[in-house]
Amino acid sequence: MPFIILALLFLGAILSIVGGLWGLVLAFSDHFLWGLAYLLVPFASLAFFIMRWGRKSVRQAFWLWLSGFGMVLLSLLLSALIGQSLPSPTSSGFGDDLSQLPEGTVPEAATGQPSAALEPSGVLRPQNGE
Repeated sequence: MPFIILALLFLGAILSIVGGLWGLVLAFSDHFLWGLAYLLVPFASLAFFIMRWGRKSVRQAFWLWLSGFGMVLLSLLLSALIGQSLPSPTSSGFGDDLSQLPEGTVPEAATGQPSAALEPSGVLRPQNGE
């Protein structure tokens, strides 16, 4: 599954870059100032696509860019969903079978306090009354 997500990410990035560059070429071919604005001004590319929507090549460049951007978002969403299937940090990671724990240790969730094995060596914690 990670290979599919990575492939989707790279394919989406390539399509988005190609669509954006195609739009840049179309903006420069329309007018030099449109090209500069597309390149340098935020959201000028969106304005260019809206203003020149009647041209078939502008629509094709926009849909190519948008489909690539959607693939990138989908790959990030799938990656986050797969990451959520891992054990949460609050669980002990051992499930209900405590026989896998080293002898003499109690899971942190059972005591409510961090285990002594996780404490840095040489650090003393105050006792209850101190």
